Amino acid sequence: MYRDANKGGTICGADCGELNDTALEHVPELIQKAGYGQVYPSDFAPTPGTTLALAMDDARGGDFRENPTTYPASAWYTAWYPYEGHFIEYFYWGLVTNLRMFGDRSPRVCAEYYDEWKLCTQAEFRATDKKLYAMLTDSRFNLPKVAPNGVYR
Repeated sequence: MYRDANKGGTICGADCGELNDTALEHVPELIQKAGYGQVYPSDFAPTPGTTLALAMDDARGGDFRENPTTYPASAWYTAWYPYEGHFIEYFYWGLVTNLRMFGDRSPRVCAEYYDEWKLCTQAEFRATDKKLYAMLTDSRFNLPKVAPNGVYR
């Protein structure tokens, strides 16, 4: 994940000559492991039924504790991690897409990650993943609102 959180505000990173800003990679982990899941357990705890889990279930096209053999056509998050790992990865993809680091600034990488994440631009993300977008913009959580420019480090 670290190579995808870059100074310069794209997901392209070293391949595009950008410096890494590794602090952004830790935002999803902090949410899951160091506080948000404890302070806001009904929203962020990495367990079934939380706000994040319900958003993730929608994104995956169903409540899957085990990865399905084939994801439904309606799914836009289709990674193959163990269930607990999906919480961090799914949140990460929503965060970087909402910060316009993915298709808005690095459109050529959309195809590279399409097997895992189908929403390429911020507009697609906001229109499709309303539950995660609501979490990312909820003022209670004070999550990043701008892409890294070196100051997160």
